[in-house]
Amino acid sequence: MDLTRAIFRTPGIRSLIVTTQAGSELLAATGAGSLISTEVRTLEGPIIAPASILELLRAEFGVSFLLHEGGPTLFGQIRGGRLRRRALPYHSPTGGRSKQATSTPGLIAGVEFLPEAAPLLNIVSVKERGNHLYLRYSAV
Repeated sequence: MDLTRAIFRTPGIRSLIVTTQAGSELLAATGAGSLISTEVRTLEGPIIAPASILELLRAEFGVSFLLHEGGPTLFGQIRGGRLRRRALPYHSPTGGRSKQATSTPGLIAGVEFLPEAAPLLNIVSVKERGNHLYLRYSAV
C-alpha cells in the first residue's frame, strides 16, 4: 500500500485501513502511525471476512451505504453472503488478464450459486461518463 498517496496525507480527509495483524505490523513499520488522518484497524484472522468489515463500518462509523470498488472476488464474497441489497458496479474500458489466468472473472467471482439460489439483479440505472459505464443494480 502506497502511504504517500494523497488519500492518506490530506488533512481533513479521514481514511480507514482495515487489515490483519500481519498487515498492521507491516503498515506500522512503514510509518502508518504518523499519518494524522489515517486510522489502521486490525481484525482477526489471516483472511478478513467481508461481513466483519461491514459490521465494523456500520457499528463504529455509522456507514449505511458503501461504494464497493473491489474486484469480482470480493464482490462475490459480499453478494454470496447476501450482505448487500444494492450493487453499483463500475465497468472500466481498461481491463484484461494475465496469460496465466484460466478465466476472466465476471461481475461476481469466487462464489458458486445453485440456480434456485442465484442472486437476481434488476438494473436500476445506467450512467456514462467518458468511456466509463456505471450500472446500478437492485437485488430482487
